[in-house]
Amino acid sequence: MNIPKLRGTGKKAEWKLSIRQFKGVATLLDDIVLGKTYAKEARNLYQAQDGKWKVRWGTATYGLEIPGETSIIGAGVHVSTLGVRKLLAIAGSGKGYYSSDARTWTEATGVTFDTAAKRYFFEMAGGYLLIANGKDPLTRFNGTTFDRFVKLTVPAGLSGTRNVLTAGSYNLYYKVTALNSVGETAASAEFTITVNKERNTWDSASNERVDLSWTAVSGALKYQVYFSTESGKEKLLDVVYTNSYQDTAAAVVNPFISAPDFDTTEGPAFAVIRRSETRLIGIDPENHPYTVFFSGAGSELFSFADADGGGWVKLDEGCGETVRSVGHFRTGKGDPAPTVLTGNGTGRGSIWQVQFLTDTTTGETIIIPVPTRISGNVGTDSPGAVVETKDSLWFPSAEGYMRLNNKENVTNILSTNTMSDTIRPTFQSLRALDMMAAFVFDGKIIISASEGGEENDIMFGLDTQLNEWFYKWTVGFRQFLEFTDSNGTTRLLGVPTSGAHLTEISENILGDNGAAFSTSWISGLIPIDEDDARVAAKIHDAIAEFGRPKGNIFFEVYGLSSTKGLSLIGSKPVSNTLVSNEFWTGLLGEITLADEEASPETFSQAAIKCALKVRKEMYAIQFRVSSDSIDAEYTLLKIQAFGDPRRKKIPAPWYG
Repeated sequence: MNIPKLRGTGKKAEWKLSIRQFKGVATLLDDIVLGKTYAKEARNLYQAQDGKWKVRWGTATYGLEIPGETSIIGAGVHVSTLGVRKLLAIAGSGKGYYSSDARTWTEATGVTFDTAAKRYFFEMAGGYLLIANGKDPLTRFNGTTFDRFVKLTVPAGLSGTRNVLTAGSYNLYYKVTALNSVGETAASAEFTITVNKERNTWDSASNERVDLSWTAVSGALKYQVYFSTESGKEKLLDVVYTNSYQDTAAAVVNPFISAPDFDTTEGPAFAVIRRSETRLIGIDPENHPYTVFFSGAGSELFSFADADGGGWVKLDEGCGETVRSVGHFRTGKGDPAPTVLTGNGTGRGSIWQVQFLTDTTTGETIIIPVPTRISGNVGTDSPGAVVETKDSLWFPSAEGYMRLNNKENVTNILSTNTMSDTIRPTFQSLRALDMMAAFVFDGKIIISASEGGEENDIMFGLDTQLNEWFYKWTVGFRQFLEFTDSNGTTRLLGVPTSGAHLTEISENILGDNGAAFSTSWISGLIPIDEDDARVAAKIHDAIAEFGRPKGNIFFEVYGLSSTKGLSLIGSKPVSNTLVSNEFWTGLLGEITLADEEASPETFSQAAIKCALKVRKEMYAIQFRVSSDSIDAEYTLLKIQAFGDPRRKKIPAPWYG
């Protein structure tokens, strides 16, 4: 640093530091590398307008606790066709409760849930709130009661006889399934019969056929018959509505649909269920780790049977990656497509997209699901932290928080980019990634995660408008949801890790459920001269400017000297002085002093400057702002420091 002198004097120019623009938290960088805009720490803070740091939103119990319960595991919102909204909470006991205001809770009858379920997903479809938890069959809530589909028994007693045909050297193999309004049973035991002619040469005029029959299944709406000339390779042949079938060779085998070896007639035990265009998409990793299920459309929205336009498709079976999350996104060309994220237990995996093609070679329109793996991408082990916003899909992985969108300047290609590089060390230290939760609210991706390894105990997030991270808030939640009450107020709610109540998260709430939390903003260690380590400065004053401060707030200055290293130089409480000498205009433009009769009430100043006399020589400077009272509020607007620069000899301790 060339230390100039003030023009016309023999005095050296003043050293001056001003921090007006703030970036987010950067735990990746050392203090000395952060510079003057990144924050080393921003505990219980977030960036408000123009990136200024502000005390985070507080939390408070929303409504009342559910009587007789000790915890809530998940919550969703049912919306009726008339727009009436109801909160639904699933308690730790496995019971469900609904309420219009979270003050009067009513138990929803019909079913109870498996208490081993640790995470719930909710999706509105067809007038129902669908509930998935990875343990129970697909459950629907109509606003007051639950219902589930009744599982059918696998058809038994499949047998057959020849008509006109005789025994011969041609082997025919058949299986049959039963269907209800949601799915299809596993295939029956295989029945085999021999005939004397190839099937495609049977003479219909002579009534050459094979007659099949089986025991009727209670509750079945229809049956599907599967056929093959090879054992174990049966494909769909036909759909019938009675427990018998005549195979006249007129029906054409559908080469795309195999006889199932699993049951969907009570709805799969989905861990995640989502809407994608006009279909429901779900995954059941515990029972079907490589399979993606899809429903029909329209009146067949709740059917996952291929006879109703639904079905299933397997991804790369046996590759070590299992399905973890599913949602709706688009291909690189912009076409809508269910998007599946897989994981392998290490926080990595891959991304697949399923497109639905059609085929009419059999005389009927056949839906063909075609899964495609997106090259060069990673998946997730955190299904609860996958969100869609800003025309992108966001999700956590072992590499960080990722963003899937079109590759810049390249058409028809999707790619993922790591968006959390500045907080990489803290992100990679998080535990229990499978329990991570995320939500989009007020232009921010809000994430709750675990530092302790059991329940989520912190929050952090990305401001998508500023593209900056805030880290961390010392409160955690199992799940987030948005609820618009009867007054039209939209609230951000959380499912807490303890207690049978919901929690509101709002900037209008102070503290956490009536308890104070502390805040702390720490700057980087800012060198007096970035180019010349020999330059120090005798700092005279440091000034912090706050917007409408309240409560116990403290301003601290740290300095790096030649002998003591980094140490506290000075600390001062921030005083929020009330204006007591205000001018105001009375009747007829009369100017009245505030100490006269009928003067206006005093008020808090919009901006407060807190000056601290330093009078210390240092080579680098660091600032800290903190608070510890429940009523603490402030916006950090600016920090400045002033001093006299001096080039000095290299201190002896630096030589070691």
